[in-house]
Amino acid sequence: MVRANNAALAAAALASLTLFDIAIADAAPKKPAPLMMVDPWTGFYIGGYVGGAWANDETPGQEFSTSGLDAGVLAGYNFHITPSVVFGLEASFGFLRLDNKSTFDDFTARSDWNGEATARLGFLVGQPGWNSGFLLYGKSGLAFQHQQIIFSDGSDSATRVGWAIGGGIETTFIQYAGWTARAEYTREFYATSSFFDSNFPVETHVDRFRVGFTHTIVTR
Repeated sequence: MVRANNAALAAAALASLTLFDIAIADAAPKKPAPLMMVDPWTGFYIGGYVGGAWANDETPGQEFSTSGLDAGVLAGYNFHITPSVVFGLEASFGFLRLDNKSTFDDFTARSDWNGEATARLGFLVGQPGWNSGFLLYGKSGLAFQHQQIIFSDGSDSATRVGWAIGGGIETTFIQYAGWTARAEYTREFYATSSFFDSNFPVETHVDRFRVGFTHTIVTR
């Protein structure tokens, strides 16, 4: 009987110690999860931009220009060719208001939206590693623009396709989190397009300076 009581007491004591150990383990501070480091120049990204646009339109016998606000969104994909060389594809779409008024023929060339589909090639400079330094890049590809030619007695419009070339600089502003800031310049060329049943040819180029941000989407 005494032995049975001693065994019961020993089992109860062992159970109490086990529960105490579990409680202590639960109460102990947990180690923080390791920080996920995101390469801002690898993978899919989204972002936005704002800036200015300067348009120059040429019609037979005259040339005139104007400027306006340019803002929109962008998305793309980057990957490293080498640790210091980055290649990517990017598409952007934005709204702008360029009212280019002719003082001769009393008409307005109005641009209200445009977009680009370009390839980028960049080189990382500065401190080694993708979490610091700068990306210097060039870009080239297709440009799109919706334009109206407006006279007092009528108007015509078209979506014009041209080509774009430019470059910029990009850097991380929140280390390891996949955020970047950029500044870039682009020139868009639009060959002659005819409005009003081919009776009114217009040639256009647009200079754009933009600042923006991107955030790399982590898929792993």
